[in-house]
Amino acid sequence: MRILYSFIFSIFCSIYVTAQPLDFNQVVRPADELTSFEDYLVYLAWLNHPVAGKLSNQAEIAAIEIKTEKLGYWETIMPFVNFSTGNNSGLSAPIVSPNPGEIPMTQSDGRSNAVSFGLSFRLLPLLTTKHRVDAAKENYDIAQLEIDEGKLLVRREVLAAYRSLLLYKKW
Repeated sequence: MRILYSFIFSIFCSIYVTAQPLDFNQVVRPADELTSFEDYLVYLAWLNHPVAGKLSNQAEIAAIEIKTEKLGYWETIMPFVNFSTGNNSGLSAPIVSPNPGEIPMTQSDGRSNAVSFGLSFRLLPLLTTKHRVDAAKENYDIAQLEIDEGKLLVRREVLAAYRSLLLYKKW
């Protein structure tokens, strides 16, 4: 019975156990918050590492893609203007006959113009734009995670090299 209680207690505790959150802004600290020489080395390595520039550019591109995909809603509205000249345009002057019993006839003089305006709504871009925006947001999140991964890798490499240097100095 004691084993059963300890098993249930361990399962209950494991449900509520969470990992310690990691603040990626503290992995590579800003210049004004540098407190140790190790932090200074990591900061300089991150500034001068080519991966840092590449990853930040990818994040900027992903942010611009979000804005671009949000403009996709405007693809659904297509205004148009039609201007036509000549005969058969629909605008004509009535010819009044001298007999009051006759119905007036219309005749085009070939100089009439017509202008028409309108809006067209396309449904496919309207339905797919939300999904494209969501995909662009996911790409941005992936770019941010890659930046965090790069920070961890640079920190690991720098601190490992620095600690091995300190170890070799002691010998």
